[in-house]
Amino acid sequence: AETDSPFMFLAFCFEYLEVKINGLEYCSSLPISFDGSNSGTQHFSAMLRDELGAKTVNLSCSSIPQDIYQIIADDIEIKLQNDLINGTENRKELRNENDGTVFEIIKHGTKSLAKQWLDYGMNRKVTKRPVMTVVYSATQYGFSDQLLEDCVRPAIDDGSGYMFTEARQACQYMAALIWEACHENISAAMKVMEWLKASAKLLAKEIKVDGVITKKAAPVHWVCPDGFPVWQNYYKQRKTSILTLINGKESRAKVSDDDTSSYNPTKQANGVAPNFVHSMDGCHLRKTVLKANTKYNITAFSLIHDSFGTVAADAENLYHSIREAFVEMYEENDFYYQFENQLPVELLSKMPPLPEKGNFNIKEVLKSKYCFA
Repeated sequence: AETDSPFMFLAFCFEYLEVKINGLEYCSSLPISFDGSNSGTQHFSAMLRDELGAKTVNLSCSSIPQDIYQIIADDIEIKLQNDLINGTENRKELRNENDGTVFEIIKHGTKSLAKQWLDYGMNRKVTKRPVMTVVYSATQYGFSDQLLEDCVRPAIDDGSGYMFTEARQACQYMAALIWEACHENISAAMKVMEWLKASAKLLAKEIKVDGVITKKAAPVHWVCPDGFPVWQNYYKQRKTSILTLINGKESRAKVSDDDTSSYNPTKQANGVAPNFVHSMDGCHLRKTVLKANTKYNITAFSLIHDSFGTVAADAENLYHSIREAFVEMYEENDFYYQFENQLPVELLSKMPPLPEKGNFNIKEVLKSKYCFA
C-alpha cells in the first residue's frame, strides 16, 4: 500500500508468484513499460544535438540515470541558499482599491521567500510539473499556477504549509527560479521553442509589401519523419450573444465558432511548439511499433504517449526498437527547410535563424540504458 502504484505492484506480485511456482514456462501477460525521460526535452535536444540537454534527459550514455527534475531542484536549492544570505528584505507597500480605500501590504523579499521554500523542502516534486510542461509551451505565469495547485495550496490545507504566509508571492518567486533554471539546463529546448514560435508567427500572418499582399495568411504545416502530415489551423473566433431562458430566467449567453476565412496568428504561434513536439512523440510511437513488429515480430503493445510497453518475453526487443526508431528520426532532420519552404523567396530574409547545433552524437542513444527505462 505504500508503493507509488499499489495495484500495479500487486499485479506484479501475482505474476512473480506464478513464476516462482511454474518457473520460466509461465506465460506472463503483464505489460513491462519503458518510459521516456521528459520526452519533449529529448526531442528538442536531439534536433539540435545539444550535449547538455541530451545528458540531463539520458540520451547520452551514463553509468547512472540522470533526473532532469532533481537536477533543476538541486540547482534551485543553491540559489535559495544564496538568497537566504544575500537576498532582499521585506518591504511595505500601499495598495489602492477601486473604491478609494488604501491598505498596507507586505511585499516579501527574496530572503523571506527563500526561507519559506527551504522550510517546505526543495525537492523534485516542486520542479517536476513545470519542467515537464515547459517544452509544451507552459509559461512562467503558468508555473506559478501549477506550484499553487500542486504544492502550496495542498500544504496549507493539511497544515504543513504554515511557512507560506503569502502563497501567490511564494509561487511567483519559485516560478521565476524554475524558469531561469530551465534556460540554463535545457537551453536548446527553450531556444527551439522560441524559434518555432517566431517562425509560426511569420508563416501564419498575411504580409503586405507596398500595399500588395505577397503572402496570404495560411495554416502552418510540416511533415513528420515517417511521412505523417500535420496542419495547424487556428482561426479567429466569431462571437455571438444569444438571449435565452435558463431555469425560467432570462439570460444572455455567448457562443463562438471558427471564422474559417481568417487565421489567428497569435494562436498559431503559441500552439506550434506543443503541437510540433506532440507530433514527434506520435511519430516516435508509430516508428517504434512498426520496427518492433517487422523486425522483432512483437504483436502485443501497451502504449501511452512516451511510455512503451509489451509482455516480459518481448521486453528486451522492444527496448532496442525504441532506441533504433528514435535514432532513425533524427539522423537526418530537415524541419527548418519545411518551415522555410512555406515562405515566398522575397520574405526568406525574415525567417529567424535556427539556433546553433551542438556536437551530440545521436547514435549514443542506441547504447543509452536510461533514455527509455
